[in-house]
Amino acid sequence: MPVLAVTTEPTTYRQLALVWGVTPVVVDRVPGYDAMLAVVRDLILKRGYARAGDRIVMTAGVPWEVSGTTNLLKVEVV
Repeated sequence: MPVLAVTTEPTTYRQLALVWGVTPVVVDRVPGYDAMLAVVRDLILKRGYARAGDRIVMTAGVPWEVSGTTNLLKVEVV
């Protein structure tokens, strides 16, 4: 299973680039989880990581854009 780490922060991207098995991607800032999910769905479909109907696991932090608050784990359908 591919591990795609999507971030809006170049520093986080550089740190994740050192983690074996993780493919980091920098994206533009978005206003919340639903917008990020749309960005991720588009990204993984374009890059061939998944097909429509596949399940993906998303992690995030709420409140949005507060470092160290990863407290959300959801299974989503592409």
